[in-house]
Amino acid sequence: MLKVAAGAALEWLPQETIVFDQAVAEQTLSIDCAGNARCCGWDIVVLGRQARNERFIAGRWSQRIEIRRDGRLLWLERSRIDGDDELLGSVVGWNKHHVSGLMWATGFTPDEALIEQCRACVDPSDVVVGVTCLPDGPMLVRVLGSSAEQVRESLTRIWTLLRPPLLGIAAQRPRIWST
Repeated sequence: MLKVAAGAALEWLPQETIVFDQAVAEQTLSIDCAGNARCCGWDIVVLGRQARNERFIAGRWSQRIEIRRDGRLLWLERSRIDGDDELLGSVVGWNKHHVSGLMWATGFTPDEALIEQCRACVDPSDVVVGVTCLPDGPMLVRVLGSSAEQVRESLTRIWTLLRPPLLGIAAQRPRIWST
């Protein structure tokens, strides 16, 4: 469990997870923000190794992400995908996309204009995006795409918009992203 102390901030922006065909994998992430702590993060999952034209047709991937404030659950994300799961092709699931990204931001209340900016900054011809803000909870962004690069770039654009109001500092790409 990651604990963010009152007055502190956490940015959790890892590289994508690639789930190989026939993998059996489980991911868990739990974040607890105390008091007025702020947190922004994302998780990007790629099903199959795209460079090898590999698809995720056998195996199982499951994930659990918890966002808490002072121990109280704000958001729980639970996913379980089997390689032959019908949700991979369904419009109510992954809709034939191979990459899914979830972003969260908590510790501030975005106004409607910022939410609309986040929706508008993503190219809808590349990805499918949804942005919502829960009452007393985190702002959530879901992106589905055909490549990790498309999803990561979409989430990076949104992060660039969110960082100033969330953390009070301009967005600046970490150098590690260039390696």
